[in-house]
Parts: sequence; structure tokens; C-alpha cells
Amino acid sequence: MADLTLKQSLEAMDVAEYLRQHPRILENFPDVATELVMPRENGPAASLAFTTGPSAAVAGAANTPAIVVHALDSNGLLATTFTGNVTLAIGANPGGSTLGGTVTVAAAAGVATFPGITLNKTGVGYTLIASSGTLTAGTSAAFNISAAAASALAITAGNAQSGSPGATLPTPLAVKVTDAFGNAVPGQNVTFTITTGGGTFGAATSMTVATDASGQATAVWTLGALLGAQTVTASSAGLTSQLFTATTSAAPHTWTGATSTAWTTATNWSPASVPGSADSVFINTASNLPTLSASTTVGAIVVATGAPLTIGTGATLTVNGTFDATGGIAGAGTVVLAGSNTATGVVIGSMIVTGTYTVSNTLGVNGD
Repeated sequence: MADLTLKQSLEAMDVAEYLRQHPRILENFPDVATELVMPRENGPAASLAFTTGPSAAVAGAANTPAIVVHALDSNGLLATTFTGNVTLAIGANPGGSTLGGTVTVAAAAGVATFPGITLNKTGVGYTLIASSGTLTAGTSAAFNISAAAASALAITAGNAQSGSPGATLPTPLAVKVTDAFGNAVPGQNVTFTITTGGGTFGAATSMTVATDASGQATAVWTLGALLGAQTVTASSAGLTSQLFTATTSAAPHTWTGATSTAWTTATNWSPASVPGSADSVFINTASNLPTLSASTTVGAIVVATGAPLTIGTGATLTVNGTFDATGGIAGAGTVVLAGSNTATGVVIGSMIVTGTYTVSNTLGVNGD
């Protein structure tokens, strides 16, 4: 071992020729002296090995430094006489990638160099294989490919839904961020913003969400009181924004106030009947605003901004579903929330909760 170490050190210092000319220096190292005088010749190529293997990279980017493959003889020494073609191919392919760049090159003195090699799909644990005819192929160490910069924002779910004013849409809004190669881009901020209709995301009119590992960002949209089209914009820095639309239609019973302020007058409603316990109610702006003078039960209610409902003394409004008093409920009567849903808005008077309700946005009560 000492002889070999000394020989390697001497060669590294480029003093082999000097020692050949001064053989007495190596009298105690006969093996080194023999190899310096008669160096061993490398044999023909027998196998391939990566000496500079592929490294982690982003999709579509050149792998740097350049990949280098050596042709080796049966003793593991560089086969300097080898000038054949060497070809790279993907071995383990966890992301279904395609290999790009010049994948076949001619070796020079046993060395094949591959600059500019690319892979276009993300994945963990890729390997490359180097081959040339009958030589034993070489396999690289494993490496990873990550997503390139975000390039596109696309809607994947939740567009073109419909519902009643104040309803929470059943399908969350969803978008996906991808790079130029279609790879999901995680950790990219996406902002959902209510643009028309007055809806909310929980308690806010805008929310920012980072994309998950699949490149997805989602938001749950509660419609506003506006009838017709409502919109949400999804945006992300440097990308083209996407527009979600939803359509709200009049609840089965919409207040028109065509005749008077009396809740119990059928001609004040569209359709022209007094709403019952299974009906959803939408109180819209009108010249005659409603007054409830006798106790009643409805399936759900939305009171639009600018259309407050008055509950008279001794009257009780019982709600079994969604309760949205954004426009306000006032008077000496009582509101009873008896179902299991969401509640928001302002009640100036008495309110009793016998069911299970989640506050959406804010719920203000000024009374008992």
C-alpha cells in the first residue's frame, strides 16, 4: 500500500520522468520503479460509468455541470482508445419525463460529455442509463426534477354554478397553477376576490391561498344578495387571471310589496302566495317594506341590503335553514333559529337559537 501511495503521489506531482532519470531514489520501492519504467497499458473498453452524474434541476433546464461518462477497461481504468458512441436514456422515470438535449455523443479518448441534458416532468428518484453496444451499461445515482416557474393559472372546478341569494355554493372554487411543461407548481399564492354580487369567503370579500402539492388552490363562495350574475376573480402574480361566474335566481318566494307592507298578503309576494314552513324567502328592496304581524315559519330567509324586515309585537319568525339578515331585522317580535345552517346579519330585537348555526361573516344582535 505504501508503494502505491507513493507512486500516485509522484505521478500527481509530475515527477515520474525525473525519477526515471534518477533510479537510485526508488531502490527501496521496486514495484513503483517497475511501473514508472514500464507503465501499464490500459485495455479495451468493457463497461461505462458516470464520473459526473446528473444533478437536481428544474423542469426544462439544462443539467449542470455537464454529465460525463467514462469507458472503462476490465481493470476499471479509463479505456483511452475507445471512441464509440455513448447514448443516455432514462432509467427510473417517476414523472414520465422525456429526455432532451443531445443524448448520443462520440467518446473522445474514452470520455463522453453531455452538456445541456434536460428533463421536462417533475419527479423524485430519476436515474439515467449510459449504453454503448455490448459494453456493460452504467446507471447514475438518483436525482430529482422540480417544477419550473409558474406559467399558467386555470379553473379546474366550481365555475358556472347557481344558487339562491346568500347560499353557499356546493362546489368550492378551484384553480391550478402549472409551469410551461404542465407540472403542478406548489406554494404559489392565488387571490380570490369578489368582483360583483356582494358575496363572501367566510367573513371576507378576498382571500389568498397558497397552492398545495398538486398546484391547486380552493375557496368556498357564499353568494351575495344580488339577483343575476355574480363573479369572483382568481389572480396570481404574473399570470392571466381567471373569472368565476355564478347565477342567483329569485328564491321561491320573493317580496315585491306590490300591495302593502303586510307579510300575510299574497299579492305582496312572487309567486302570489304567502310563504310557508318549507319555503325559502328573499326580501328584496321595494316601495313597501314588509312587516310580520303574526308568527310564521320559513325554510330559509335572505334580507337584502336596503330592505329591512320588521317583526311586530308578539310575532315570531322561525327559520329552519339559512339565515341572512344583511339588510336587518327589527321590531318588538322574536327571531328563532331552529335549524342547522349558517347565520349572518343584524337583528335589532330578540333572537333565540334552538338549533345549531355557524356565524358566517358577522351576526349582530341588539336585544334579548
